[in-house]
Amino acid sequence: MIDSFELSENYSIIEAEVPARYVGRTIGEVNFRTRYNLNVLTIIKMREKTNILGSPYKKPEVVGVIGPDTRLEADDILVLFGRPNDVKKCIDADR
Repeated sequence: MIDSFELSENYSIIEAEVPARYVGRTIGEVNFRTRYNLNVLTIIKMREKTNILGSPYKKPEVVGVIGPDTRLEADDILVLFGRPNDVKKCIDADR
């Protein structure tokens, strides 16, 4: 987990790195809602940028509204809504 925002005692919005087992799969293929009872609100992708001196750095970029065909990539950050225990099950599954 990278960050979290507690909305109530039972629900939070949580930023978490995409588990390696889901890299290359789509949101629809993973089926977060049915499998883990979670909604994926958006994805933050780390994009290579160059500063004014020409040095590369990574900058977070919010994808916006995603759909079932959105493909997950390495280093993606999922923005999830749900119960913290369900997020833990998703992140820790198959470890």
